[in-house]
Amino acid sequence: MKPWQTVVRYGAIALASVMIFSIAFWGLRIFGIAFAVASVGTYEEAEVYSFNANGIENLKIDIAAAQFSLKFSNGDKITVKTNIKNLTAKESGNTLKVKEKQGLFTVTNTDAFVEIFYPIDFEFKDVDIDSGAGQLGINYLTTERLDLDLGAGNASLHSLTVTKEADIDGGTGHLNFSSSYISGLDLDMGVGQLSMDAVLSGNNHISLGIGETFCHFYGESDDYYLDVEKGIGEIEYYHTDDANFERNGQATTVKIEGGIGKISVSLEGSPNNWQ
Repeated sequence: MKPWQTVVRYGAIALASVMIFSIAFWGLRIFGIAFAVASVGTYEEAEVYSFNANGIENLKIDIAAAQFSLKFSNGDKITVKTNIKNLTAKESGNTLKVKEKQGLFTVTNTDAFVEIFYPIDFEFKDVDIDSGAGQLGINYLTTERLDLDLGAGNASLHSLTVTKEADIDGGTGHLNFSSSYISGLDLDMGVGQLSMDAVLSGNNHISLGIGETFCHFYGESDDYYLDVEKGIGEIEYYHTDDANFERNGQATTVKIEGGIGKISVSLEGSPNNWQ
């Protein structure tokens, strides 16, 4: 994508975002007069659903609006804990499906939450997450494939391991990767800051949106080939050399398409201190 095309693309995104926000705001004001906007009910005490981990390979999650987290536990079950009345959690074959039912004019309470726990050494095959509004936290998740669609809110991914491919669509908010190992990353950022502290492998593509970007890739410097396309904003490189920008049979390829905002890219060392 040429620089002038990037300008047009992200200028259009910014304009469209303003227009969509304005339409949504006034639309809700109008409908709020004509209809009573119902709030999704929450329990005073959380409901807990427990599943045998041995029969589950995949995880499919559709959360409309809630504080949502995935994290390990010391038990041998996969557990879903929530205070949302309209949420269902059930097994379908080898897939655990967690879904929040949402009406057309329904607004979720700000204290709504969903927590999913799994054994610390558990490895999924496919994890598919559609996250709406709210904070997202993922800790110590291992999967072959990850499909993550983010909405509005910050997302923190810590000790994420994806062994085959990861398809991530950013929403609005800060997206942070820390202590992560990802193979075959396809990341399409939205609006917000991207911070990445990770080991990448295979072929990776990062398309930036609007916001600053900080990428720290760990591993041997001569294992990485960097193909960086400038958008609007400056680019800074740390601990790279000319060989990183020349194809020479490197094991890992990282293509970055700039958006609007500063980009910082660094390559350095081994993640020995990660926890």
